[in-house]
Amino acid sequence: GACALSAESGNSWGSQGLGYYLGVRLLWNSKANVTALTDDFYAKAFGPAARAMKTYYERIDAGRKPFVGPTFYRMCLDDLQKAQAAAMGHPDVLARIEQLKQYHVFVYLLNRTNQISLDTAERKKAALELLTWNYRMRNTYMTFWSFFADQTTRQLADQFKEESWWW
Repeated sequence: GACALSAESGNSWGSQGLGYYLGVRLLWNSKANVTALTDDFYAKAFGPAARAMKTYYERIDAGRKPFVGPTFYRMCLDDLQKAQAAAMGHPDVLARIEQLKQYHVFVYLLNRTNQISLDTAERKKAALELLTWNYRMRNTYMTFWSFFADQTTRQLADQFKEESWWW
């Protein structure tokens, strides 16, 4: 009986791509089979790499409460490498997988920036690499660039006393 929906989301396809796809499809037909929609996503977006990408997306599903840390990120990259091997000869699929790999570089740098066991100089170096990397990949929409540019860069600029970091 709904006649309208007002929602907010950002261009953060690296972590939210499957959820965005399912959300839009379920808004169109709330009685749709979620398993069938999920399989459709894997098949259409990743073709021969669908199986490896299913493993990847199940791994990063926050609802499964993954234990996040270096081993988790290594496993994610292993999933993406398996997907890449399965997708050889499919440049469109390889491009999608490459963007997800770029997203994981961003996640690695973000975690390094926040790693309190590192000294300030190392964290500052990681922060600058994070800002640079996220700027370079902004047009992939793997991260919510506009939010990051407005909020995170300001926080990092203040934290590391680098005014020029906040645009």
